[in-house]
Amino acid sequence: ILGHSSIVGFSGSTFQTVARLLGEHYGLLEWERPQPLTYFSPNEIYRRIRARTLPVKSFIKIAQTWGAELSETSAPCVLQSALDLYEGIDRLELLFALAQVAHREKQLQMASIYLRELSRLAPELADPQVLLKKVQHEMLIEKSCSPKLMPREA
Repeated sequence: ILGHSSIVGFSGSTFQTVARLLGEHYGLLEWERPQPLTYFSPNEIYRRIRARTLPVKSFIKIAQTWGAELSETSAPCVLQSALDLYEGIDRLELLFALAQVAHREKQLQMASIYLRELSRLAPELADPQVLLKKVQHEMLIEKSCSPKLMPREA
């Protein structure tokens, strides 16, 4: 049965790995296999992050895929949940991705926080500085366009 199988997705289980290998290498009949589905098990992704085997660029792509597929603002939450698990250059890339996502979703305050932290950690990087200026400018515009509250008359 496994010789005829085509496993969809990946959960990280050893049974699924063996089934995938048997299905790919010991097929009894040659037939056109369906296109693989792109599925990322959250448990497997977090396991690979904790084991330090998932490159940050791959993780960012996966988080953005989840955000697009779930049609909600889950990408920032997913990215932020792994922020403490990456170090060095990977952490800087993740901070910049978070800032970009927050800026795109008009969460200017959060984008500013990520960019200031990124600038503090790596002041020599130009891209975060440019985006920070843009975000701060948008925050000023937003603040000046917000309705002013009138003082209460006594």
